[in-house]
Amino acid sequence: MAGASRKRGRYYGGRDGKGFCPWPVECATHPNFYGLSAIAKALLFELLGQYRGRNNGDLTTAWSVLKHRGWRSRDTVQRAEGELLRTGWIVKTRQGGRNRCNLFALTFFDIDECGGKLDTHRVGERLSYWRLGYNPELSEQEGQAA
Repeated sequence: MAGASRKRGRYYGGRDGKGFCPWPVECATHPNFYGLSAIAKALLFELLGQYRGRNNGDLTTAWSVLKHRGWRSRDTVQRAEGELLRTGWIVKTRQGGRNRCNLFALTFFDIDECGGKLDTHRVGERLSYWRLGYNPELSEQEGQAA
């Protein structure tokens, strides 16, 4: 049995201290994932790489972070961010402004508390908008603006 626990630690980020990115098979095999552009998928995995198990809602697409990770264009990041927001894979949890970046949460995990940084969402709730293929919050905001 000691061998099994040793193997488990390797797969779940236990002993090496490097962490682990959980990617649900249900998401990976869903038609809404297949419909995303390659650049939106890349940004989704960037955000997944920032996720540490207790910080969903404190994920950023800030250019100052992504330019050091190989992204070449702010416009590309903004287009991918917009696509992920529209299709319900992420939600904005804090509106950026002066010296504050926008923060996001992945909708396939529960939103975490994040030390009071968040503006909007209900902590502990898994929104799962990605299953719908759109973000109902954006639809409501567009309806209110009209």
